[in-house]
Amino acid sequence: MKKMLLIGVVLFMWTGLACAEPISCEQVEKLAGTIMKARQNGTPMSRLIKKADSEGIKQLIVMAYEQPRFASEKYQKRAIEKFKNKVYLECYKSRNK
Repeated sequence: MKKMLLIGVVLFMWTGLACAEPISCEQVEKLAGTIMKARQNGTPMSRLIKKADSEGIKQLIVMAYEQPRFASEKYQKRAIEKFKNKVYLECYKSRNK
């Protein structure tokens, strides 16, 4: 339930600069991948939070930083893909009820 609420917040609060419509699940997935890649590369969470322009994005950052950080590139890539897929799945389910 918490994940669905988070995806809903991301979808409906964070919009493109010139667009008043919610972002697509593909855009949410890409954002999730970018955030998790930064997490796996050791970027401090505080740096991402400072750049976030909505509460939805901040919650996505928190979700990513609740996941473990891996040392090997192989496991980092797996973590990024797993997180992207999880976020996309929740987005898709919330849009297709």
